[in-house]
This record gives sequence, C-alpha cells and structure tokens, in this order.
Amino acid sequence: MERIEERELSWQDTFLGAALSHDDMRGLSCPEELAILSFALIVASADTSRMTTWSFIEAMMQFPEVQARAQAEIGKFTPENGHEAHVRKTATNLSRVQIKSSGTGCLFTKTTPGSHTSGCY
Repeated sequence: MERIEERELSWQDTFLGAALSHDDMRGLSCPEELAILSFALIVASADTSRMTTWSFIEAMMQFPEVQARAQAEIGKFTPENGHEAHVRKTATNLSRVQIKSSGTGCLFTKTTPGSHTSGCY
C-alpha cells in the first residue's frame, strides 16, 4: 500500500512532470507548449481508443462465427451475467421508461414496478 501511495505522490515519473522539472523543459520553449503537446497526446490516445473499438466492432460484424465463439468463451466465465441476462435486464429497465409529451416539461419519466413515477428527467 505504501508503494501505491508513494507512486501517486511521484508526478515526476510522468511525461508532464519530467518535462516541467527538467531545467530546459526537455527542449520545449515554454510551459504553454508543453500543455499543447500534452493535450495533443490525450486527443491522440482517445482517437486510438475510438479506432480500436470501431475495428473490433467491425470485425465482429464481418465474422459472426468469431463473435459467437467469443461470446461462448466469455459465457463460460460469466454464466449469470451472460448475453441473455443482459438482454433481460435491459428490456426490464426499458419497460420502466415512459416517453412523455413535451407539454409536461419532462423528456421522460422513470417508473417503478406498479407504475409509480420515480423521477422526471
């Protein structure tokens, strides 16, 4: 636990911390340039994550036999939380949402079993 706390306190091990603590800021001209570079790295990592997710979904759509095999493998370890359980839970939750007309001031209301309104959203 001490190692985790120690690691959390050590920001100098990060790219941003190392550059800021270095005398010449690792060749960057000013802190603002470092901020822009850090932001660009964050945006790039988000784009990489998005494209990886998109590629995975596309591959599963193009190769349904691979998708079925992957679902079966996952189902071996999570039978109580498998695909069918997820579909049932989603259907149950969706059945509790009622779309209201715009005159009510609510976009939708969530109801509890017995049709008791529990919130206006």
